[in-house]
Amino acid sequence: MKNITIILILISFVFACQDETETPTQSNIPASYSIEGKWRLRDADNQLYIFQDGKKYTIYCREEVCNWDTFTIASASPNVGTYTFENDTLTINQQGPGGVSKLGGLATYKCDGNVLTIEHKNLHMGSEYDEVIYRLGYKLEDCTE
Repeated sequence: MKNITIILILISFVFACQDETETPTQSNIPASYSIEGKWRLRDADNQLYIFQDGKKYTIYCREEVCNWDTFTIASASPNVGTYTFENDTLTINQQGPGGVSKLGGLATYKCDGNVLTIEHKNLHMGSEYDEVIYRLGYKLEDCTE
């Protein structure tokens, strides 16, 4: 009986000492990065995206100076899209006047998860372009990667 107790203690010790690091959810993205939250567009000063609970909201500001912190999903345009982020691919199904458009592509985080480049390839009317978005509050010029 004493031997069984010692063996059980050793087995518990071995399992407790195993490496408990998290597996990244994407090959190039540490598990701590998430697309959830508010994002600005590099090439659109009057636009904001909010990614929340599997939905992508787009907000347009018509003011000369926008206080983006005050905008919520209640301020968003009615064309809400759903999104999935699997491996390193972001896919957005955007509802529009002509129906649903499929957007997205390979997505790469930079600058500690504050900048995301999305390679849109042949998903939206055959066009190919890169979209750079950055977290609200982050200064894009600080990203040197």
